[in-house]
Amino acid sequence: MNCLVCGSERMNPLYDATLLECPACSFVTANMAVGGDVLRAMYNDFFHTQMVYDYMGTRHSRKIDFSGKLERVLRLVDEKAVTEVLEIGCAYGFFGEVVTERLGSRMRYMGIDVSPEPVEHGRRALGLDLVCGDYLALD
Repeated sequence: MNCLVCGSERMNPLYDATLLECPACSFVTANMAVGGDVLRAMYNDFFHTQMVYDYMGTRHSRKIDFSGKLERVLRLVDEKAVTEVLEIGCAYGFFGEVVTERLGSRMRYMGIDVSPEPVEHGRRALGLDLVCGDYLALD
């Protein structure tokens, strides 16, 4: 699989190999070789584990991290050409919050995640266009 952002021919397994990361530009994507049932089960349980017991408490640090990632992407593309952003795995919407703060109303942001509680929070508290579902089944 080639990187969708920079075209690199190398993608490295990340965490438990359900994700792949490009070593050239740090783009992360789902490992499509992993079955959909495995991914759905993993992410539905993700926000109920000890590992993320205080995900909301890390909002500020996550936004700083996401700002850096957005800057890396914007070095690869013309910022003015970005009119739509689709985030797969949006969780609570912190990246969407960063994107909309940086790129403003001229750009349409939409996020999708399989975990209902985080999606509902992002819709309600941040006013983001978030959808709960499987991005492979998105119309």
